Amino acid sequence: MKGKYHIVIQNRRIKFEFDVKRNITIIRGDSATGKTTLMNLIETYERLGEESGISISCLKQCKTLNNSNWETVINQNNNAIIFIDEESKIIKSQEFAVAVRDSDNY
Repeated sequence: MKGKYHIVIQNRRIKFEFDVKRNITIIRGDSATGKTTLMNLIETYERLGEESGISISCLKQCKTLNNSNWETVINQNNNAIIFIDEESKIIKSQEFAVAVRDSDNY
């Protein structure tokens, strides 16, 4: 996957709007600036869809990844934008690094 993708994720109370242009983009910020809230919105949308009251606007599918489902998410999705929490233990493993390198996801 190549290019720049504009993403808007929102519910009635909060709106996140940003662009990603690399296969690995790090969203940084001080504590309590909304990084975990962003992950939770995407996760909830994955489970409940539009019934969640959340909308995601992006040309590519947005997914979340956690310690227990990371292999499935990476292997079963192509050309998706995958979000992972910095606290996930798996990101330090060689196995994860190889999977990300060989993936066509952002």
